[in-house]
Amino acid sequence: LQLRRGWFAFSRKIQQRNEVLDRGTVALYNKVRDAGYPCCILKGQGNAVMYPNPSARTPGDVDIWVNAGREEIRALAHSLVKNTNGKVEDESFNHIGLTVNGVTVELHSTPGFMANFVFNRRLQKWLKRNVDAQCGNMVELVHGDGAVAVPTPSFNCVYQLYHLYHHYFYEGVGLRQVVDYYFVLVKSEELIVKNSIALEREFKHLGLWKFAGAMMYVLHKV
Repeated sequence: LQLRRGWFAFSRKIQQRNEVLDRGTVALYNKVRDAGYPCCILKGQGNAVMYPNPSARTPGDVDIWVNAGREEIRALAHSLVKNTNGKVEDESFNHIGLTVNGVTVELHSTPGFMANFVFNRRLQKWLKRNVDAQCGNMVELVHGDGAVAVPTPSFNCVYQLYHLYHHYFYEGVGLRQVVDYYFVLVKSEELIVKNSIALEREFKHLGLWKFAGAMMYVLHKV
């Protein structure tokens, strides 16, 4: 009984955090759009809508892909924390981190990069080619009282596999990333069947084909 109560309390905390992040995600998305920048929400609360119970997904931070230059994104970060209890924090090759009203945010100039020069060049071209479609794909968040742009299923099939690949080599893969990609594949099942040859070609072009095979094996076993 005590264990069951602990699980219930933990589940309730996850739900409450998802409610906070949904509202925060919508607010941040609207602020970036109001500043004049096309953008979309990567992973996070955008992934949660693919779950049978979006409130049960273990939440993280808010990743926003902003279709703008580095200097513009840096200025945007400072404007977002103005008149809040937040601050601009770390800055990496592809994002600027900040905290706004207790929510951890990453503003991405590009969603990712690869160490291999050839594959990174191909990845950046692929991202630029697809950014407009991602910034126009709107969904309603469960607790957000509004809609945000999130990646399309076809984009997520490739991008979130890349994200797992990046985690595998640099940060470690957690259960959340694996489950997220499982639901990406469930959401995209019909698309994958119809476009399997094109997807295979895309994975090979971006250097992800062998990793894709390994992930499919793992998810099949799960």
